[in-house]
Amino acid sequence: TTIFKKEPKLVLSMKPFSFVLISPPGGGKGTQKEKITQHFGVPVYSTGDIFRKEIAQGTALGLKIKKIVDSGGFVDDQTTYDIVRNQITGLQQYGLDGYPRTLAQARIYDKDFNLSMVLFLDVPDEEIVGRAINRRICTQNPQHIYNLLSMPPRRSGICDQCGSGLFQRSDDQREKVLGRLRTYHEQTEPILEHYRRKLGDDKIIRVNGVGTPDEVFHRVEDVFRRYLSPSHQEAVR
Repeated sequence: TTIFKKEPKLVLSMKPFSFVLISPPGGGKGTQKEKITQHFGVPVYSTGDIFRKEIAQGTALGLKIKKIVDSGGFVDDQTTYDIVRNQITGLQQYGLDGYPRTLAQARIYDKDFNLSMVLFLDVPDEEIVGRAINRRICTQNPQHIYNLLSMPPRRSGICDQCGSGLFQRSDDQREKVLGRLRTYHEQTEPILEHYRRKLGDDKIIRVNGVGTPDEVFHRVEDVFRRYLSPSHQEAVR
């Protein structure tokens, strides 16, 4: 047994703690960040979440982002950082989902903030490709998702829950998935070595990202229990 089981508020009572969650595209970051927040009470933010919030609230930065996005452009690193900074300033504990995404973003972030650890969901390229090309989504409800190998519909091409047709997203085609993986290896993977040098090997936590969402979360949960245990906190003071 551990003191953290079903007691997420204990995490919030501890010293400042921040982490970045990194995985290949399609590696399951979104699912795991929700589970982390639900179980431990630590908010985990993605830039997409923050962008949408700022746009919905009509802030100056939100309006700037909306103008960039509407014109088909990319939000620059400094504006992205300004948005993230506004969200996390003053928080004692938080996680970031997929930010920093590049070395340039990491260097901007490092000027004002210190990470406690990097949580790396390690998923092989062939697993990422397999998940994507076999994914099928309900035409009526995008929350109804199937995988032709691991979780196929009972009837081919038909949603089990509502009887609507299933389709494959254009982004899930092999060449597009491989393109995203190339970008990840070139731009995001170097962040692991950057923080390894800055924080030390013990702060770069690799988690096997292959398996069901619950199986992966059990591994993530073990990391948090060890890292946030009182004995570990005493050791790092």
